Amino acid sequence: MIQPFLNKVSGRAGQPALFVFAVFFGGWLALSPVVLRAQDRAVTGPPQEIGPARGLVPPLAKAQNSGTRSIMNRPGMNDGGIQVGVLSSTEEANVGLFVESTGGFAADMWAGSQGPVIEKLLIRLPVGTPSKTVNDLGRRLLLSAAALPEGVISGGTLLDVRFEKLLASGRVDDINQMSVQVPDLAKHSDLARIRSEGMLLQGQSIEACQQASDLVTGRDQPFWLKLRTFCFALAGETAAADLTADLMREKNINDPLFFAALTRMTTGAKLEVPDSDVLHAIHLALLAEIGQAPSTQAVGKASAGVLAAITREERLGEDLRLLAAIEAERRGSLPASQLGLLYDRVNFKDKERANALTVALNMAPARANALFYQVVKAHTVPSARAEALSVALDLARSQGLYAPMARLYWPVLSEIVPSEAYGAVGLDMVRLALVNGAADAAYSWTDFIRLSDLAGGSDLRDARILLAAAAPSERLDWRGAEPLEWLDSAAGDANTFARLARDIALLEGLGYPVTSSIQTRLLDGPLHITAAAPSPALGVRLKAAASAGRVGEAVLLSLLAVGEGGPAGMAPSALLEVSGVLSRLGLGREARELVFEALLAAQTAPR
Repeated sequence: MIQPFLNKVSGRAGQPALFVFAVFFGGWLALSPVVLRAQDRAVTGPPQEIGPARGLVPPLAKAQNSGTRSIMNRPGMNDGGIQVGVLSSTEEANVGLFVESTGGFAADMWAGSQGPVIEKLLIRLPVGTPSKTVNDLGRRLLLSAAALPEGVISGGTLLDVRFEKLLASGRVDDINQMSVQVPDLAKHSDLARIRSEGMLLQGQSIEACQQASDLVTGRDQPFWLKLRTFCFALAGETAAADLTADLMREKNINDPLFFAALTRMTTGAKLEVPDSDVLHAIHLALLAEIGQAPSTQAVGKASAGVLAAITREERLGEDLRLLAAIEAERRGSLPASQLGLLYDRVNFKDKERANALTVALNMAPARANALFYQVVKAHTVPSARAEALSVALDLARSQGLYAPMARLYWPVLSEIVPSEAYGAVGLDMVRLALVNGAADAAYSWTDFIRLSDLAGGSDLRDARILLAAAAPSERLDWRGAEPLEWLDSAAGDANTFARLARDIALLEGLGYPVTSSIQTRLLDGPLHITAAAPSPALGVRLKAAASAGRVGEAVLLSLLAVGEGGPAGMAPSALLEVSGVLSRLGLGREARELVFEALLAAQTAPR
């Protein structure tokens, strides 16, 4: 009965949980290879190379040669040049878009790992997180073509999990490309379901319905029954839709949102549509058809993939789409360029743009973000543009959205030459440049801050802290005694002193030596901290995997250790353990990016 529908509409366009505890004497700290070292000599220049971690043997030769080094064009990093490799004559669970020569991990990345353990851990892989580094490494892990780990009888489960994670992170294009490598997809109910959900998220209802019609096995599973019911209703075949819905009820399939939205779609009755704990692609497709927007609470709990789909669905309200869009960008499922296009299309009156500083006070924050974006783009007077940018970034900061806004604004501001008119946002320009990988521009703005009378010493300090992590260079001219000056200047501000103490620990972990007098001075700050840290069991497993050179497992465990929240709130010892492991696996750039994200988040936390 789905085929008649297709004929009718053929012309239609379409946390792993983290626990919080005092880590000063915590178990994770005991595992950390990075110990604050007293070094009395003054040191200049870039950080020293970090030697093997204490208690860790050097990685095995196989790990050293496994191709996990940083490369110019890396999967997930949006820096171009990636080629899609299609495998042939290989077991279907080994499929992937990337091989070692095209930027993926080595084909033996799971060598030495136990299959059941990898399956258990991969299910909990954090995706769609606020950390770009975690998202990019996770995508690279999911898309690398590799032999199955030991003890896996059938690779179907592992392949299902990989597709599920790609769906949750909004990587529908990756799903489409990788599913081509799976023979007889119609016989794989779970993989076909994931691909159909991806089609729904991209607004391709007709294609999803066709796949439901082609399915060979698993047709009586809840998702396929829901999809066929939706397809019948979409085609106007109300009787068939009602019949399939009755079958679902007989099978005790409970989904109040689905049934209420379906009834509204087939009868036009003005039923109240309840929220769902999890907003699925089929829910979003139904809601769009009846013109019913999901609640802000449902959007707040949605996956990164669903958030991106809400952003693209023009039948939903503009304010809701703006709310979903910035969160989708923050979680990696929407490019900043698309966010900018959405902001450009918001219709503001000239009076609103002219009085943005006042008008924005009575706007929803998501809408105010769009207003300031238009104002910053439109201003030609440098001082006025700088003022608008400062307010826009302060608003972003209050929302915890500084990094997404940094990605949004950089293309607009990247050509600005440092000048006194921008003195008030000099530090912000350093941050924006570093978030977008523009090290030269960041150094130019830092030089401007150093020479400017408009910026305080704290601006130069914070710029240098970020440069040390994100763009180490001889230009930094690091001095081993410099952190003592920072601590002395913050002596009257307990919060700043505590932040700097954490920053110094992270920088020393990256190889920047400090003097013993600084270590003594740090004792004037908090002697215990409360921060997020992985469980000791996870830490022990990570240490063992890194020591044995189990590359894929070590990367997976590292991402689990960082968790859904990203590196921002991690205990320094835990973050340094992860960055140390990644460095030893040849992922030094990614290790530094994690630390940079933590430092940036601390500097730009809501005041």
